[in-house]
Amino acid sequence: MSTVATVAPSTTVGFTSTLLSQLLPLITQSTNRRKLLLALILYTVYKYRRSVLLVRPRPDLPGPPGLPLIGNFWEMATVPKTDFLQSQERNFAKYGKVYTMAIPGIGRTITVKDPEILDHILRTHFWIYEKGTRFKETLGPLIGD
Repeated sequence: MSTVATVAPSTTVGFTSTLLSQLLPLITQSTNRRKLLLALILYTVYKYRRSVLLVRPRPDLPGPPGLPLIGNFWEMATVPKTDFLQSQERNFAKYGKVYTMAIPGIGRTITVKDPEILDHILRTHFWIYEKGTRFKETLGPLIGD
Protein backbone atom coordinates (compact mmCIF):
# COMPACT_ATOMS: atom_id res chain seq x y z
CA MET A 1 0.00 0.00 0.00
CA SER A 2 1.44 3.35 -0.97
CA THR A 3 0.67 6.69 0.53
CA VAL A 4 0.83 10.10 -1.04
CA ALA A 5 1.88 12.99 1.13
CA THR A 6 1.02 16.56 0.44
CA VAL A 7 3.89 18.83 1.32
CA ALA A 8 4.07 22.60 1.11
CA PRO A 9 7.79 23.30 1.50
CA SER A 10 9.14 26.80 1.58
CA THR A 11 12.20 25.96 -0.54
CA THR A 12 13.08 23.58 -3.34
CA VAL A 13 15.75 21.95 -1.18
CA GLY A 14 13.21 21.25 1.55
CA PHE A 15 10.79 19.80 -0.98
CA THR A 16 13.47 17.58 -2.52
CA SER A 17 14.65 16.21 0.83
CA THR A 18 11.06 15.58 1.92
CA LEU A 19 10.25 13.85 -1.35
CA LEU A 20 13.39 11.69 -1.17
CA SER A 21 12.69 10.70 2.43
CA GLN A 22 9.23 9.52 1.38
CA LEU A 23 10.38 7.80 -1.82
CA LEU A 24 13.32 5.87 -0.35
CA PRO A 25 11.17 3.31 1.52
CA LEU A 26 9.14 2.72 -1.65
CA ILE A 27 12.23 2.30 -3.85
CA THR A 28 13.90 -0.16 -1.50
CA GLN A 29 11.01 -2.63 -1.78
CA SER A 30 11.94 -5.31 -4.34
CA THR A 31 8.72 -5.01 -6.37
CA ASN A 32 9.15 -1.27 -6.63
CA ARG A 33 12.81 -1.65 -7.67
CA ARG A 34 11.71 -3.80 -10.61
CA LYS A 35 9.10 -1.25 -11.61
CA LEU A 36 11.63 1.56 -11.30
CA LEU A 37 14.18 -0.34 -13.40
CA LEU A 38 11.56 -1.06 -16.05
CA ALA A 39 10.50 2.59 -16.06
CA LEU A 40 14.13 3.69 -16.43
CA ILE A 41 14.68 1.29 -19.35
CA LEU A 42 11.48 2.42 -21.07
CA TYR A 43 12.39 6.09 -20.56
CA THR A 44 15.88 5.55 -22.02
CA VAL A 45 14.55 3.69 -25.06
CA TYR A 46 11.92 6.39 -25.58
CA LYS A 47 14.43 9.23 -25.20
CA TYR A 48 16.91 7.68 -27.65
CA ARG A 49 14.32 6.19 -30.05
CA ARG A 50 15.69 8.23 -32.97
CA SER A 51 19.25 8.76 -31.84
CA VAL A 52 22.28 7.02 -30.41
CA LEU A 53 23.26 7.03 -26.80
CA LEU A 54 25.60 9.99 -26.15
CA VAL A 55 25.70 11.12 -29.82
CA ARG A 56 24.07 14.41 -30.80
CA PRO A 57 21.32 13.99 -33.44
CA ARG A 58 21.89 15.62 -36.85
CA PRO A 59 18.53 15.77 -38.66
CA ASP A 60 20.09 18.13 -41.24
CA LEU A 61 22.25 15.31 -42.67
CA PRO A 62 20.75 12.36 -44.55
CA GLY A 63 21.65 8.82 -43.64
CA PRO A 64 20.29 5.37 -42.88
CA PRO A 65 18.00 5.34 -39.87
CA GLY A 66 19.51 3.68 -36.85
CA LEU A 67 18.05 1.56 -34.11
CA PRO A 68 17.26 3.11 -30.71
CA LEU A 69 20.36 3.43 -28.49
CA ILE A 70 22.74 1.58 -30.87
CA GLY A 71 22.20 3.61 -34.03
CA ASN A 72 23.87 2.08 -37.09
CA PHE A 73 26.05 -0.33 -35.11
CA TRP A 74 24.08 -3.38 -36.24
CA GLU A 75 24.27 -2.33 -39.88
CA MET A 76 28.05 -1.82 -39.66
CA ALA A 77 28.63 -5.02 -37.71
CA THR A 78 26.71 -7.24 -40.13
CA VAL A 79 28.32 -5.98 -43.35
CA PRO A 80 31.15 -8.33 -44.36
CA LYS A 81 34.51 -6.61 -44.87
CA THR A 82 34.46 -7.65 -48.52
CA ASP A 83 31.12 -5.84 -49.08
CA PHE A 84 31.96 -2.60 -47.25
CA LEU A 85 32.59 -0.59 -50.43
CA GLN A 86 29.36 -1.87 -52.01
CA SER A 87 27.48 -0.88 -48.85
CA GLN A 88 28.90 2.64 -49.07
CA GLU A 89 27.97 2.88 -52.75
CA ARG A 90 24.39 1.82 -51.94
CA ASN A 91 24.21 4.52 -49.26
CA PHE A 92 25.61 7.13 -51.67
CA ALA A 93 23.02 6.13 -54.28
CA LYS A 94 20.23 6.39 -51.72
CA TYR A 95 21.29 9.48 -49.68
CA GLY A 96 23.47 11.50 -52.05
CA LYS A 97 27.09 12.70 -51.97
CA VAL A 98 27.15 13.07 -48.17
CA TYR A 99 25.56 10.81 -45.58
CA THR A 100 25.98 10.18 -41.89
CA MET A 101 25.92 7.20 -39.56
CA ALA A 102 26.06 7.15 -35.75
CA ILE A 103 27.76 4.39 -33.81
CA PRO A 104 27.99 4.29 -30.01
CA GLY A 105 31.55 4.58 -28.75
CA ILE A 106 32.76 5.97 -32.08
CA GLY A 107 30.30 8.80 -32.55
CA ARG A 108 28.96 10.31 -35.74
CA THR A 109 30.73 9.55 -39.00
CA ILE A 110 30.07 11.73 -42.01
CA THR A 111 30.98 10.04 -45.29
CA VAL A 112 31.69 12.25 -48.31
CA LYS A 113 32.03 11.26 -51.96
CA ASP A 114 32.25 14.64 -53.74
CA PRO A 115 35.90 15.68 -54.41
CA GLU A 116 35.07 19.40 -54.06
CA ILE A 117 33.57 18.86 -50.61
CA LEU A 118 36.54 16.70 -49.60
CA ASP A 119 38.94 19.42 -50.76
CA HIS A 120 36.98 21.94 -48.70
CA ILE A 121 37.10 19.75 -45.57
CA LEU A 122 40.64 18.39 -45.84
CA ARG A 123 42.60 21.23 -47.39
CA THR A 124 40.87 24.57 -47.86
CA HIS A 125 39.12 24.85 -44.48
CA PHE A 126 40.86 22.08 -42.55
CA TRP A 127 40.84 23.91 -39.18
CA ILE A 128 37.04 24.33 -39.13
CA TYR A 129 36.15 20.62 -39.04
CA GLU A 130 36.89 18.28 -36.16
CA LYS A 131 38.53 15.14 -37.52
CA GLY A 132 39.05 13.07 -34.40
CA THR A 133 42.14 11.33 -33.05
CA ARG A 134 41.84 8.26 -35.28
CA PHE A 135 41.81 10.44 -38.40
CA LYS A 136 44.79 12.47 -37.22
CA GLU A 137 46.82 9.35 -36.35
CA THR A 138 46.03 7.64 -39.63
CA LEU A 139 46.25 10.45 -42.15
CA GLY A 140 48.41 12.94 -40.24
CA PRO A 141 51.69 11.87 -41.87
CA LEU A 142 50.07 12.04 -45.31
CA ILE A 143 48.30 15.42 -45.11
CA GLY A 144 50.29 17.11 -42.33
CA ASP A 145 49.17 18.82 -39.16
